[in-house]
Amino acid sequence: MICNNCNSNDTRVELVQDKMKHKSRGALAKIGRIFLIIYTLGLWLLVPKGKGTSKIKNKKMLICNNCGHVEEIK
Repeated sequence: MICNNCNSNDTRVELVQDKMKHKSRGALAKIGRIFLIIYTLGLWLLVPKGKGTSKIKNKKMLICNNCGHVEEIK
């Protein structure tokens, strides 16, 4: 690929982390866990909690090794 700033062919493409969304567990799951802790007299505390899910969005960036110009590739 060619740099738009200096017209050099010495470029590289990198993935850059853009956004991260984290979805936690719902209120019903938390209430259920509390109920199980009480019902089992605290033994349920030995079971690890679920963490939820995460989504990461990446962007492609073109970086010129000659002049340092950075631009997003769509």
